[in-house]
Amino acid sequence: MRILMLTSDHLMIDRRILQSAQTLIDAGASVRLLAGFECPKTESYDVGEIHVERSVFDWHDTRVQRVLDGLPIKLKGRARTAVWMGIRRILTTVTGLNSFEHFVLRKALEQPFDVVHVHDFPMLKSGLQAAQRAGVPVVYDAHELYHAQAVLPEKTQRAYRAAERRLIKKVNAAITVNPFIAAEMAKDYGVPLPHVLLNAMPLKDAQGAGLREKLGLDASKRIVMYQGWMSAERGIDRLVRAAAKFPDNVCLVLVGYGAAEDDLKRISREQGTDDGRVIFYGRVEPEDLAPLTASADLGVIP
Repeated sequence: MRILMLTSDHLMIDRRILQSAQTLIDAGASVRLLAGFECPKTESYDVGEIHVERSVFDWHDTRVQRVLDGLPIKLKGRARTAVWMGIRRILTTVTGLNSFEHFVLRKALEQPFDVVHVHDFPMLKSGLQAAQRAGVPVVYDAHELYHAQAVLPEKTQRAYRAAERRLIKKVNAAITVNPFIAAEMAKDYGVPLPHVLLNAMPLKDAQGAGLREKLGLDASKRIVMYQGWMSAERGIDRLVRAAAKFPDNVCLVLVGYGAAEDDLKRISREQGTDDGRVIFYGRVEPEDLAPLTASADLGVIP
């Protein structure tokens, strides 16, 4: 069985995706992963047995180009730009796919597949259309309640929620990361309870030096830990701000890196918690996380 996975991840591929793909491969399937679509360059490579293809989207819409090529007159400059934008709006309304979604659909249909496996909401519409055109099933893996991200404007949240409610009814199976989100989706969207596939690493011995040893912290120090990618929508800034109210024997250790790291360091510096109450540990390979995680007193996923 040939499985086509779609993800918008363009900086790093979520470990959940790679583990899901490897599990399917171990069960006898082949997996082709289209990742990013807005990457710095087009590239193709393998992660173990998982074939990965990454693309560059430059906002050039081939549908619009075909319409312009068919016009009796050739437009230039501002007139061409205005007509281009107008045609693109019309095509988005008529087809239900914007330029980016159409690009993803085109890339998907270039591949051979028997099942489409969509990771997260931004890929859902394109994945459904690809599956429908090929006459194959589609599996939807919701990594989170995408519409509920605090960084999204309220209007966008409402639009995404309405779209997901409509589109999820068309999938053959839905998966999400925990029972709470599964129950929210079932209640809010009026669909059967999605299957739960936890974000769990393979069981591993956690022996080794922990955070106290690595950081030279006293045994009496209590550690609150965040681990993972640091991005604005994850609410880590609230956790860093909360550290200003921690008792003297408690510190926050952030293990990981990401686009929001500099901003988080600025917040800590401005509130004076860069005195050891907030510690940025840095990037750690997944296989080295176990002893660090086990040494913390409290793990927080904001």
